[in-house]
Order: sequence, then structure tokens, then C-alpha cells
Amino acid sequence: MNSDTTPGPQAPDGTGPARKTRRRTLRVTSAAAGVVLLAGLAAAGWWWRHPAAFTEAGGWGVGNKDFPLGVPLYVGMSYEERGASGAATIHAVRTHVVSDSAGARIEFFVCTIDKSAGVGAIGTYRGSTIHHDCSSLLPAEGATLRLNADPRQQLVMAVSLTHAGRVQIQGVDLDYNYGWQHGTQRIGGDVDVRHRNH
Repeated sequence: MNSDTTPGPQAPDGTGPARKTRRRTLRVTSAAAGVVLLAGLAAAGWWWRHPAAFTEAGGWGVGNKDFPLGVPLYVGMSYEERGASGAATIHAVRTHVVSDSAGARIEFFVCTIDKSAGVGAIGTYRGSTIHHDCSSLLPAEGATLRLNADPRQQLVMAVSLTHAGRVQIQGVDLDYNYGWQHGTQRIGGDVDVRHRNH
């Protein structure tokens, strides 16, 4: 009986124990690197499709219990994050309507706040009074909105009721580009507007 524990000679085709161990280590390392690469790509893809230049929706709301028909109620809907800079290009804005029994007509604009107006942001405005504080009010789709700029720019929603009833809105979905990012972010607050027959 031989108790010698020294390994036998290497097989002529290079398939000995040391060679098999190296191949197994190489496969495990390659698989781990692949998983890390896929996770990195997934994270980069998520970041690319989820811009966050604006504060998230919610946390505030406005309303009116008896607003006149056909007169737009303008509401400032975008508030940029503190560190955001540069510009966002708006592709589309979709209202998150909870209910609408008033046949609401909804439009979106980019307001450039008049520096002489003395306001920091657009709150709510009735009808043409918006022009007191906006030096320009342009359609939002396709517009570029400068972030934390001077003069400030803001996405504004105009809600007009066509008949008696109520519309309830919980933010808007803003589809935009911000640097390398392109995607949709829900922004804005709750808007509740009514008109009652007298």
C-alpha cells in the first residue's frame, strides 16, 4: 500500500487538477463580473429614464369652490430641486385627473416671471391677471424651461370649466429631457376647482 500523497504526473493534454481549478475560478470570476456589469447597466438605464430636476408631486394644494365658467385658473406646477441647473426640454404634460364632472379644459404654459413683479414663483391667478407677473407665457410642449434661472421660469397649468361641476387633479406627469436623462416625473400639487349653478 502506497501512502505517498504527492500528485501524480500532469496529464499530457493539460487537464490535470491545477488546470481544472484555474478554469473553474475563471468561470466564476467571469460570471460575477457579468452580474456586476448587468447591475450597473440596469442602474444607469433607470437613472437615464428617471430625471428628477423638479420636486415630486404632492404636499400642497389649491382650490376654489365657485369659480366662473370659461375663465382659466392658472396654477404654478413646477418647483425645481435646489441643486438643479441648466435647462429641461418639455416633450409632453399629462394631467393626473381624479375626477371631472365640469368638462375641464386644461392647457400648459411656461411662464417667465417678470423681474419687476416682485414674486418668487407663480401661485394661483384668475384669468388675465397672470400677465401681471409673467413677462411671457408660451405653450409648454416643445419649450425649454431654464432651472433656477434669473428670471425664473415655471410650468403653469390653466384650468377652465365649461359647465357646472368639479374637477380634481393630483399633479401632472411631465415628460422631459434634462441633460442625458429623458423620462417622466410626476410633479405639482392638488388642484380642486368647482362651479355651482346659482
